Amino acid sequence: MAASAALVVALGAVGCGTDSDDAATTTTEPASSSTTDGATAESSTTLPTTEAPTTTALPTAFATPADAASALFSAWKSGDSAAAGALLLAPAAELDKLFASPALPEAKNRGCDDGEFGTASCFFGNGQGGVNVSLGGAANGWTVSSIDPFS
Repeated sequence: MAASAALVVALGAVGCGTDSDDAATTTTEPASSSTTDGATAESSTTLPTTEAPTTTALPTAFATPADAASALFSAWKSGDSAAAGALLLAPAAELDKLFASPALPEAKNRGCDDGEFGTASCFFGNGQGGVNVSLGGAANGWTVSSIDPFS
């Protein structure tokens, strides 16, 4: 009962304000009650906390599949994985796969299909291998959905 009264007093003090800009600080001591053996047991009330919701950044949307491929190819060809990540050119796991296979000096952006059916594919030639890039169409443009390098 004493704990409830202390909580009510503490909440009442927080709810009462003044016209000044100074914030009031209220401190309460944990309530105590005695046990059957005469010892004192402390109890406390823990109020639930809420954490800020986490959000996952979405990949950048481009006007055309070719625009997305060009930006991605430029970052890959220059070896700039930090810029590709900062610009959200593709999901982080997909960028990791791309940059795990470095672009050779003769790497070429071979272009993309037109994405007529809501998805598009692009291809980067890289010596004897290459990179397949898949894009999805969204209301705000085209985004890279997967990257599959091969040798």
